[in-house]
Amino acid sequence: MDFSTHPFSLCIEEERCDLVMQLFGFDPVVVSKFESVGDLLSVFLNRRYYPDLVSLEQIRKLGTRTAFPDKLPWHSVMDYWDHEKVETIIRDIYLSEDDAINALKPSQRFRIHLAFQKDMFACEYVEQPYSYPHPVLEANDDIGRTFSDLSDHIRVKEKVKQEQAMYKAGCRIADAQNVYMPKQAQYWFTEPQDLIMWLLRYVMEHDKYIKKCEFCGRYFVPKRNTKKYCSEACANTQRDLDSFCGVQEAKQLYKRIVSNLRDKGQRMKDLQLPYHRPDAPGDWIKPQEVLKAFYAENAEYMNDLRNAYESAKKAPAPTEDQVRAFETAKATYVDWLQVQYEYATSLELDRDAYFRPD
Repeated sequence: MDFSTHPFSLCIEEERCDLVMQLFGFDPVVVSKFESVGDLLSVFLNRRYYPDLVSLEQIRKLGTRTAFPDKLPWHSVMDYWDHEKVETIIRDIYLSEDDAINALKPSQRFRIHLAFQKDMFACEYVEQPYSYPHPVLEANDDIGRTFSDLSDHIRVKEKVKQEQAMYKAGCRIADAQNVYMPKQAQYWFTEPQDLIMWLLRYVMEHDKYIKKCEFCGRYFVPKRNTKKYCSEACANTQRDLDSFCGVQEAKQLYKRIVSNLRDKGQRMKDLQLPYHRPDAPGDWIKPQEVLKAFYAENAEYMNDLRNAYESAKKAPAPTEDQVRAFETAKATYVDWLQVQYEYATSLELDRDAYFRPD
């Protein structure tokens, strides 16, 4: 196949895939292998060509062979596809609020959708059977050497073409060494639009889900359908925001308070001695009761802080009053946590007590 007429070559091997591109006189750009077709599709849906598809360093090295090494014209070509059309398809099939639609598998939704939108997935590509034994056979040095020697021997002895000799050698070695040859197929595309629509169709027909990360909003194709975030980093950050709205000092104080009261509660249980405050020696205190009250009051402060955060940090254009309200809620919460921390650390074991707590 000629790269000048079909600049995009996609090789599917089981779940993994390779993409090879040839644009604007550059040498072919071999994109590193993706773990799944969904991972490659996500790169296009999020339009993150650098560095998820190819690195700037890689492109610049190729660009040194052109008259304009600092210009990367292929980026605009890669982005030349109908984003609105693809967004509409994903929204209708995957992001619907209709329970009847969501109850069906993606492949079923796709087939019903296709019955009424027959031209939406029209794309031009050429499919070729693809079997290249070298990556498998040469992964093992001994098998690789045997394969090479056997191919040459068959070609000379049987006087056949190199391709036929390699085929016969590959079959014999696969049988003798029990070598597994993965299923492979190769597809050639003329335009990015054709490639995108093929990837989209592949994901839908294989019942893969396309989701939007609940933290960063990027598209991703999860391995488990229950996943809500595109990465562990987003999941961890969202958990922090949910609990502390990004206020690091609040997070630290909260952990210290909980740890302090839990340790004292365990020590009280082990030693069978009561706790008290230095300013109220006759006021016997159970740390677990203090912790229970702390959790209940903390929830109220957290709700106030979260509401202020949603208004100030997630609004497209927050007002000065919204930003000021968030800063006030943050300061109020941190001040309250500081008071709770001082109270928790003030609790002391009363070793002079003449009775045990109830």
